[in-house]
Amino acid sequence: MQPITRASNSRSLAASLAAVRRKNALKFRIAPLREKHDEFKLRELVKRWAIHKVMVRWLSRFFFYLDRYFIARRSFPPLNDVGLTSFRDLVFQEVNARVRDAVIVFVYRSTKNVEESRLMENVIDIFVKIGMGQMDQYEGDFEAVMLEDTGSYYNQKASNWILEDSCSDYMLKAEECLKRERDRVSHYRHSSSEQKLVEVG
Repeated sequence: MQPITRASNSRSLAASLAAVRRKNALKFRIAPLREKHDEFKLRELVKRWAIHKVMVRWLSRFFFYLDRYFIARRSFPPLNDVGLTSFRDLVFQEVNARVRDAVIVFVYRSTKNVEESRLMENVIDIFVKIGMGQMDQYEGDFEAVMLEDTGSYYNQKASNWILEDSCSDYMLKAEECLKRERDRVSHYRHSSSEQKLVEVG
């Protein structure tokens, strides 16, 4: 009896696993996200991400030897990385602009309750984790647009305040806005955004 870890069997098993992940992502992850909007889309994304992480963890455990020996020897990416990239490429890339816009709207209308804070932390965590240790995804797909929107919003506010308020009132309002943005960073954004927000404001 030949061992199941022969190179040809391992290669076809790895290819089959990738095909199953792709099909699973397209069928079970994207369809429900397309149907939802705004806060419901964010909640659905967090739910789908959690399910995907559990699936990746169990598949990585189930195919431990394939991952550790065949994949490592062939210098293929580990199954965990393949799981993250498949979610990013097949699911997240399709919905990321709408998710980002929903997050920005949600942050500015938020009542700061615990459930909303947790939802925002989870969504921002997806932007960070999808980057696989790099902040590129968060910075490029979320932070840049958020900073631009925030800058435009406060430029408009400042223009109105200069015309309507005294210097001391202007300074008080500006300080209040900086405080509010720092508070938003602590609740709804990655900590790396704080200094950039202060510079934009």
